[in-house]
Amino acid sequence: MLFKRHWVLQGAFLLLTFGIGIGLIQKLPRMNEFSKSEGGIQGREAAFKYGYQLVTEEAKLKGVGYKNYYSSMQAEYGKAIATHGSYNEVGATTGQIGLFIYLGILYMNMRILLLSKVRTVREDRVQRLLFIFVVSFGMSAWVVDWAFRATYFMTAGAVAAFHRLMLKSKRGEIMIEKEAQAPAPAEWAQTELELPSLDLVPESPEESSAEERKKPKWTPFGIRWEKVGILDIVLMFCLLRLCLFCWGMAVEMEF
Repeated sequence: MLFKRHWVLQGAFLLLTFGIGIGLIQKLPRMNEFSKSEGGIQGREAAFKYGYQLVTEEAKLKGVGYKNYYSSMQAEYGKAIATHGSYNEVGATTGQIGLFIYLGILYMNMRILLLSKVRTVREDRVQRLLFIFVVSFGMSAWVVDWAFRATYFMTAGAVAAFHRLMLKSKRGEIMIEKEAQAPAPAEWAQTELELPSLDLVPESPEESSAEERKKPKWTPFGIRWEKVGILDIVLMFCLLRLCLFCWGMAVEMEF
């Protein structure tokens, strides 16, 4: 609902959510038992501690290997429990290198969805749905061990397909279908949806050279980001450090 809305509306809604929503969450069943003395929390804490120990000390770069989490924990502690989180599983089994790539794909998905400028209501709906998929997976990955399920890869594939369409839209290679030229949402009211023909006719013979005709005719829609750059690598590394920081905070937190 808040995706690409006005920042005032976003801020007001988030303040309302954190103000009232947290109070409502505390009234849910078993929330009064939410402490490290509870059995389920202790199991999750043990899994997170072991994974954090692997990704920061014992197997920092490459991890213990795919599907070796249980055997390594069994060998060290005499028992093994589930990872209880996708980031925990990826970090423990593939190390910081694997976690960097895993988070990097989520970052690229978010960058594509945030930078793309859609033309029609249909594209706007697709963009919002993909945004929901990426955000919900990124948040639930902390507490659900779906690390290598098809959900992650199919979501990334859907965003990649959306990216290709946005690139073609930016280069003027896609004409808007008549049935897709419905009025856009209120936030796009400032943008004119009825585009002129993309096959522009030059005003003078000098402009009709072959080189000129081969140049892409850029449109105000789509996306121009085509490949990962140095800034993206830096931001992906910062995302990795943020993930490890939050991971360490979750392990050390007392409640």
